[in-house]
Amino acid sequence: MSQNLFFYEQSLFIKKTIKQFSHEEVDAAVRRILLSHSLEDESELRESLFKDVEVSLIEISAYGDVMEDMLKIPDFFIPESRFFMVKSPEWKTIDSFISDAIQPNLQKAEEKKLLKKERDKLRRIFNQKSLFVGLI
Repeated sequence: MSQNLFFYEQSLFIKKTIKQFSHEEVDAAVRRILLSHSLEDESELRESLFKDVEVSLIEISAYGDVMEDMLKIPDFFIPESRFFMVKSPEWKTIDSFISDAIQPNLQKAEEKKLLKKERDKLRRIFNQKSLFVGLI
């Protein structure tokens, strides 16, 4: 069974409010909520705290190099949860993975265009301090 990282946008805080806080403060608040519930409750929590970010071409394996790099980042992984906030170090790893995937002559022009569009979507959500990944 293969596991992938899926992208989510937090829906707990409104964009106007979240601007006042750092990535770390938002992460701490969401973590506190996630850690106060058991893993069995996470499907219900996911529906109430997050909305899916649809990306069709960006696929990151939980067993690949990207995940290995992110696991080396202090405070990224929480064993008691399957959801993790994407802060600057994680974003650099994900963005680098996507950039490497957008190589000339590897895809059709439409696929490259869609990959760039999906990366821009993820970057926008990251800049709004709302990008999370879920290990599902």
